[in-house]
Amino acid sequence: MEFRIFKAYFLELCLEHIKIMYKFRVKYRKSGILRFLSHLETVRAFERAVRRANLPFALTKGFSPKLKISWGPPLPVGFSTCAEYADFFLTDYLNPESIIDSLNKALPRDIRVLEAKYVPLHSASLMSIINVASYKTLIKVDPGLSREELKDGMDGLLTRGRISVFKKRERAVDLRRSLLDFEVKEVKNGQVTLRFSLQVGGKESIRAENLIKALFERFPKSLSFEIIEITRMGLYVKVGDEFIDPLRIREATSDQR
Repeated sequence: MEFRIFKAYFLELCLEHIKIMYKFRVKYRKSGILRFLSHLETVRAFERAVRRANLPFALTKGFSPKLKISWGPPLPVGFSTCAEYADFFLTDYLNPESIIDSLNKALPRDIRVLEAKYVPLHSASLMSIINVASYKTLIKVDPGLSREELKDGMDGLLTRGRISVFKKRERAVDLRRSLLDFEVKEVKNGQVTLRFSLQVGGKESIRAENLIKALFERFPKSLSFEIIEITRMGLYVKVGDEFIDPLRIREATSDQR
């Protein structure tokens, strides 16, 4: 009896090992009221959409199997986003456009799949390759502040010396080691638009809102400010000096060889 149970279990493992599976990479946006969804709530929204769309999803192993989905870096609650990524594992091949259409019909209107494609099954995970995030922020400031004054003050801060930001467990990091680029786009009617890119992951990484607070609190002139909105504009794989879309990382690295 025990041998039969072992034989059945072994056969199941072998079949699981040889089962054909497809890795489908999705790029999506999240905005509006749904920017207040947590990462876990976003995961559940996609799981429901996959089931409603009747996609041939693969399941994880174990006593409590779940949809096999691999996610990129989590988005902080309250942030809008123009480009997040997830890898869905499917047991059958379907036309990419039909998958996108089915998911968008099943998802809430403030979450939209923008683009998707199949990637090699054993390609590196999104969490392991994505190392840059770009942001756009809208900040309310004193009405009399000009773009030139703000730009000069920020340039002075970023070239002066170490700017410490405290992370968990009171460990200080220099924000300049995480900041890859920074631009004051516009100052109009007491509102500032900033664009910047930060490293993702690693000991020196910092959150976008912490960077904003650190810079404005250290501004040479006493300045009141309020963060109105933060949008994550993109996630990238930094290869050399180039920022590459995770949907196109294979083609881009092939071109460089």
